[in-house]
Amino acid sequence: APSGGARSLASSPPLGAPRPRLVESLAMKRALRTLCALGAAALASATPVERVVKLLEDLKVKLEMDEKVEQKVYDKYACWCEKTTERKAGAIADAQADLRAYGQ
Repeated sequence: APSGGARSLASSPPLGAPRPRLVESLAMKRALRTLCALGAAALASATPVERVVKLLEDLKVKLEMDEKVEQKVYDKYACWCEKTTERKAGAIADAQADLRAYGQ
Protein backbone atom coordinates (compact mmCIF):
# COMPACT_ATOMS: atom_id res chain seq x y z
CA ALA A 1 0.00 0.00 0.00
CA PRO A 2 1.35 3.44 -0.89
CA SER A 3 2.46 5.41 2.09
CA GLY A 4 2.54 9.12 2.74
CA GLY A 5 -0.61 9.79 0.74
CA ALA A 6 0.97 8.72 -2.57
CA ARG A 7 -1.44 7.60 -5.26
CA SER A 8 -1.23 4.19 -6.83
CA LEU A 9 0.17 4.22 -10.36
CA ALA A 10 -2.64 1.88 -11.44
CA SER A 11 -5.21 4.61 -10.80
CA SER A 12 -3.23 7.33 -12.59
CA PRO A 13 -4.12 8.25 -16.17
CA PRO A 14 -1.50 7.50 -18.84
CA LEU A 15 1.26 10.05 -19.29
CA GLY A 16 0.06 12.92 -21.41
CA ALA A 17 -3.61 12.03 -20.93
CA PRO A 18 -5.95 14.91 -20.24
CA ARG A 19 -7.21 14.85 -16.70
CA PRO A 20 -11.01 14.63 -16.79
CA ARG A 21 -12.41 17.73 -15.15
CA LEU A 22 -15.95 18.94 -15.15
CA VAL A 23 -15.59 22.62 -15.79
CA GLU A 24 -18.75 24.69 -15.65
CA SER A 25 -18.77 28.09 -17.21
CA LEU A 26 -19.59 31.15 -15.18
CA ALA A 27 -22.77 31.63 -17.21
CA MET A 28 -23.99 28.13 -16.33
CA LYS A 29 -23.35 28.78 -12.63
CA ARG A 30 -25.25 32.05 -12.78
CA ALA A 31 -28.14 30.41 -14.61
CA LEU A 32 -28.30 27.64 -12.02
CA ARG A 33 -28.28 30.17 -9.15
CA THR A 34 -31.07 32.12 -10.82
CA LEU A 35 -33.11 28.95 -11.34
CA CYS A 36 -32.62 28.00 -7.69
CA ALA A 37 -33.69 31.44 -6.49
CA LEU A 38 -36.77 31.43 -8.72
CA GLY A 39 -37.53 27.86 -7.72
CA ALA A 40 -37.28 28.68 -4.01
CA ALA A 41 -39.75 31.56 -4.40
CA ALA A 42 -42.14 29.40 -6.40
CA LEU A 43 -41.87 26.50 -3.95
CA ALA A 44 -42.89 28.68 -1.02
CA SER A 45 -46.47 28.98 -2.28
CA ALA A 46 -46.80 25.71 -4.23
CA THR A 47 -48.63 22.52 -3.32
CA PRO A 48 -46.58 19.40 -2.56
CA VAL A 49 -47.28 17.97 -6.03
CA GLU A 50 -46.26 21.23 -7.71
CA ARG A 51 -43.04 21.26 -5.68
CA VAL A 52 -42.19 17.72 -6.77
CA VAL A 53 -42.90 18.57 -10.40
CA LYS A 54 -40.73 21.69 -10.14
CA LEU A 55 -37.90 19.73 -8.53
CA LEU A 56 -38.06 17.13 -11.31
CA GLU A 57 -38.01 19.84 -13.98
CA ASP A 58 -34.98 21.47 -12.32
CA LEU A 59 -33.27 18.09 -12.09
CA LYS A 60 -33.89 17.53 -15.80
CA VAL A 61 -32.25 20.88 -16.66
CA LYS A 62 -29.24 20.11 -14.45
CA LEU A 63 -28.84 16.63 -15.94
CA GLU A 64 -28.94 18.05 -19.46
CA MET A 65 -26.20 20.56 -18.57
CA ASP A 66 -24.13 17.81 -16.94
CA GLU A 67 -24.55 15.64 -20.04
CA LYS A 68 -23.13 18.36 -22.28
CA VAL A 69 -20.12 18.90 -20.01
CA GLU A 70 -19.42 15.18 -19.68
CA GLN A 71 -19.75 14.70 -23.46
CA LYS A 72 -17.07 17.35 -24.01
CA VAL A 73 -14.75 15.62 -21.54
CA TYR A 74 -15.38 12.23 -23.19
CA ASP A 75 -14.81 13.62 -26.69
CA LYS A 76 -11.49 15.14 -25.61
CA TYR A 77 -10.34 11.86 -24.05
CA ALA A 78 -11.48 9.82 -27.07
CA CYS A 79 -9.53 12.15 -29.36
CA TRP A 80 -6.44 11.72 -27.19
CA CYS A 81 -6.85 7.92 -27.36
CA GLU A 82 -7.12 7.94 -31.15
CA LYS A 83 -4.07 10.17 -31.60
CA THR A 84 -2.02 8.14 -29.13
CA THR A 85 -3.00 4.86 -30.80
CA GLU A 86 -1.98 6.22 -34.21
CA ARG A 87 1.32 7.53 -32.85
CA LYS A 88 2.16 4.25 -31.12
CA ALA A 89 1.19 2.18 -34.18
CA GLY A 90 3.53 4.34 -36.27
CA ALA A 91 6.33 3.90 -33.75
CA ILE A 92 5.85 0.12 -33.79
CA ALA A 93 5.91 0.02 -37.59
CA ASP A 94 9.08 2.15 -37.62
CA ALA A 95 10.75 -0.10 -35.05
CA GLN A 96 9.84 -3.22 -37.04
CA ALA A 97 11.27 -1.64 -40.20
CA ASP A 98 14.46 -0.78 -38.32
CA LEU A 99 14.77 -4.36 -37.07
CA ARG A 100 14.39 -5.69 -40.63
CA ALA A 101 16.93 -3.14 -41.88
CA TYR A 102 19.46 -4.23 -39.24
CA GLY A 103 18.96 -7.87 -40.20
CA GLN A 104 17.25 -9.14 -37.07
